[in-house]
Amino acid sequence: MPVSESDTAPTPRSGLGPALLWACFLGCSWTWVIGMFLPIMLVRDFGVWGWIVFATPNVIGAAAMGTVLKSPRVSWELTQKHAWALRWFAGVTIAYQVYVVFWLFNGLWLALIWVLPWLVMDRQRRERVGSWLPAVSVGVAILSWGCFSMAGRLDGAWLDVDTDVLPSRLADLDLWLLAPGLVVGFFLCPYLDPTFHRARYSTGSGTGRVAFALGFGVVFCSMIVFTLMYAGLFRPLVNGNAEFELASSWTAILAIHIGVQVAFTLLVHSRERFAVVEKTDRWPFFWFAGLMLAALAWAVLSRQSGWTLPTADGGSLTLGEVGYRLFLLIYGVFFPGYVLICMIPSLRPGISMASRRKVFWVSCAVAYPLAIMGFIVGPSWWLLGLYGTLGVGRIVADCLPSADPPPREV
Repeated sequence: MPVSESDTAPTPRSGLGPALLWACFLGCSWTWVIGMFLPIMLVRDFGVWGWIVFATPNVIGAAAMGTVLKSPRVSWELTQKHAWALRWFAGVTIAYQVYVVFWLFNGLWLALIWVLPWLVMDRQRRERVGSWLPAVSVGVAILSWGCFSMAGRLDGAWLDVDTDVLPSRLADLDLWLLAPGLVVGFFLCPYLDPTFHRARYSTGSGTGRVAFALGFGVVFCSMIVFTLMYAGLFRPLVNGNAEFELASSWTAILAIHIGVQVAFTLLVHSRERFAVVEKTDRWPFFWFAGLMLAALAWAVLSRQSGWTLPTADGGSLTLGEVGYRLFLLIYGVFFPGYVLICMIPSLRPGISMASRRKVFWVSCAVAYPLAIMGFIVGPSWWLLGLYGTLGVGRIVADCLPSADPPPREV
């Protein structure tokens, strides 16, 4: 059974200072390759409404976690009970960052991707590094805000905000078919993010609520507004334009912003990934290493092959974007599916977690191909099957027989 390396939660801290520190930590820990790149694709496909439908449930869903988990103790208990799933969330998130960086960028600085996880693999280093991460996040946020301020004065800022610049690739109906998936994903995935739980059980009840509200309503929201600012400039790169080249001023600004945010994400999720140990697993890193190698192989193939996938709308997606979307669907199927079926309390007590996990795996095995059809191949109507499958999975989980049935009356 996977457990935390510590049997007790840290002492929660209260006050304005901890609230501000953890707000920056939360906002930066959530600014990764979804917030920095998915809006580019959504604005390309649906115009600015794509960004709005992405941003609204993202900010509200993440901020709500600080209120839904009413006390640090509740958060701590969830991390102990579902440590297996939290470990997977951290591992997939690390691989996702690595995939996108190797797909879109190159350079010797990519070696930092391997150095940062090494910093927290050892328990003593992990404890030393972890103690100052909330303070580091303040510097990370300030660097991004400085980049935001400078970029607003450059040519090309807000290029795609004018809807006349680029006609939408997909119809409005496709956006509304996608919207329920964004809402469910962003409202449920936060409960598997170990960095969110770290912030919640490290802060008092009121302080935690303030930290989550500021972290996502201010810090993270500002980061995805920045993404909207450079969405038009980065669109050719995401679309696979081999001749894509940014002006030197934009290159410097975005290298700092994207570099520090990805580095921080890798650091905090590596810390949580290696802070959970599997007592019954002799090879706890094999699946993680395999996932990383698969992500790297797909990224390299995407850069070299030039292959594209035809879609139902008559267009095509690059192999790199297909890989990006396959990763993204893990956060649209498996992680929200786990929260829906296994974490949200059952209407009928006594149902074993093992039984609920079986329903979860069967549901996801059916739902993931439907998600691929709806979000990658098309048409978007396939997404209705995804939503229905996860909903049925939840109903089935509630109807399972109790593990400890009441004794019969004689």
